[in-house]
Amino acid sequence: MLRSAMTAPGTIGWLIDHRHSLSLTCEDCGHHATLDPAALAAKLGRDHSYLAPDLLPRMKCSQCGTKHLALSVSGAQPGQDGLNAYAKSKGV
Repeated sequence: MLRSAMTAPGTIGWLIDHRHSLSLTCEDCGHHATLDPAALAAKLGRDHSYLAPDLLPRMKCSQCGTKHLALSVSGAQPGQDGLNAYAKSKGV
């Protein structure tokens, strides 16, 4: 994949190219949300960092409004067009 070779690790573009997602969990009320990396890229740019110190100051909980959030990154799940190489080679 040519594009991923050119996208810097730690950027929103890297998340998109590697089919990863971001999740936020509110440390006050426990609300959980999964962020769409493509929507973040449209707003912030593919080259914007997804690391917590760069992204969390822009976020707040949609339930209680606090800015006390935890950020996590998740890899692609099978069935989300993120099959591993072995599964692809077997035609799964």
